[in-house]
Amino acid sequence: MTTRRNEPVKEELHSVSALARMLDLDRATVTRRLDEGDVQPVKSRAKEKLYRLREAIAALTAAGSNELDEARRRKVVLESERLQIQLDRDRSELVSAKEVRDTLQKIFKQMHNRLCVQYPREAAQQLFKAESAGQISDMIGRDIARIFNELRNDHTKFLGDK
Repeated sequence: MTTRRNEPVKEELHSVSALARMLDLDRATVTRRLDEGDVQPVKSRAKEKLYRLREAIAALTAAGSNELDEARRRKVVLESERLQIQLDRDRSELVSAKEVRDTLQKIFKQMHNRLCVQYPREAAQQLFKAESAGQISDMIGRDIARIFNELRNDHTKFLGDK
């Protein structure tokens, strides 16, 4: 390159460390981006490679913008997913695991109460009058089926929110 007076322009050459300090990047990031941008060093010394500033800056900022674009895309996707989850909650299409656990706990508690506490008291007289083990088995089977049908038809009765 030359100036207007045909004097050669002194190229600015910088090491990876200098570029990293200049752009406030990690040296490994600078090295990786230079490799990805296929920027070759102008001079190589024993432990130092020197790059043209213009070429290096072009490669470093292009790669940085790609990473920034990817980070923005991930942010938009996550925000979209968060909003979809909130919308599903608002529409009652999504419930928390705690709500499910609490509801199931209430149902099992009521079923236990119904089958283990109430039913034996209700069925005692009938079972006492039974003439055979077969009759007892039929009565118990029929009564338990009735209780489970009640649960199937209207589970809200078993939530204990009366």
